[in-house]
Amino acid sequence: MISPLSRIKSKDSSRSLRESDLPKLHDLFMREYGWIPIKEFRELPLSTFWSLYGTISERKKLEQKEYDKLKNKNKRMK
Repeated sequence: MISPLSRIKSKDSSRSLRESDLPKLHDLFMREYGWIPIKEFRELPLSTFWSLYGTISERKKLEQKEYDKLKNKNKRMK
């Protein structure tokens, strides 16, 4: 049986994952997209997995930028 970890490894070693990353990633995906059974999560095609992960990461970066702008704007107003 192929481990879920080996399925999620990429050619780019910076995107390789450890076994301990899987529960965190599953939790991240569920917070973004709702309940995802672990079996379905493990069966996601790699291209879909990395695309969804990239989308989540980009959204989080944009949200952080917006938060930082508001925070700085509020500081200047005081």
